[in-house]
Amino acid sequence: MSSVELKHVSRPAPHPMGSRVPLYWCLVPMGLLTLILLVFPLFYMARLSVSEFAPGRVGIHGFTLEHYGKVLTDLYYYRIILRTVAVSLLVSALCLVLAFPVALHLARLATRARGLLIFLIVLPIMVGVVVRSYGWIILFSTEGPINQALLGLGVISAPIELMNTWAAVVIALTEIMLPFMVLPLISAIERINPMVEEAARTLGASPIQVFVQVTVPLAMPGIVSGLILVFALTITSYATPALLGGPSATVIASLIVQQMLTVFNWPLGSALALFLITIAVLGTAYGLWLPRGSRAERRK
Repeated sequence: MSSVELKHVSRPAPHPMGSRVPLYWCLVPMGLLTLILLVFPLFYMARLSVSEFAPGRVGIHGFTLEHYGKVLTDLYYYRIILRTVAVSLLVSALCLVLAFPVALHLARLATRARGLLIFLIVLPIMVGVVVRSYGWIILFSTEGPINQALLGLGVISAPIELMNTWAAVVIALTEIMLPFMVLPLISAIERINPMVEEAARTLGASPIQVFVQVTVPLAMPGIVSGLILVFALTITSYATPALLGGPSATVIASLIVQQMLTVFNWPLGSALALFLITIAVLGTAYGLWLPRGSRAERRK
């Protein structure tokens, strides 16, 4: 038998599906996890939100739109929703203002200390939100360092109440969410060619004009990403407002926990949760549309 015939005999038949596993099979485990842990609970919560409230029982009973009507018409829930959105927007704006100079400095830093500084910014994320909130409780207490420093300087004659206020909630949330704004901004600013800013200065633009008309527009992807992250995380936060704000600083997440675990009104809590998800999704969608809308206007 010739060598050509031997090669022909020893060659295996090709598999009908090919030698490699199709790529979509790799997505099956993640798809199943998403279906079980995200999609199914959302559908069940949506069905539960239109269920009748049965005191002392958790489950689906009948069909009603009463809970959505209560959320939309009751002034109490309406104020809490607007207050939560306002606080989330305020925290997002504060994070952007505080994070941009830090991100601009770190993006242009060429020394070895840059990696250490970025690590120090990321380090607080490794600590739980509850632990960091308790740290702020110590600072804001009447016997805490802030009151003691003000008393020592003679600024105040008696300790001021910093706890259970919206100011404490906003300050703590801004500190907690700040790294989520700094990191996207660093990534976006690093992609800006310094020669573009140098060209603007050569053409007579002042440093403020260069920053407003060149740096900020080119860093817009990082700004939008940071705003989306901070807004979505802030509007769904529960531990920090509950620990620092108390009953006077009720947000949507606190109201959901109250309805589900205290009143056991799971249908109303589910309706509020869906409202919270809808607001977060709409805010994210608007943030994703914003750069495209601005580009379309510039083309016109």
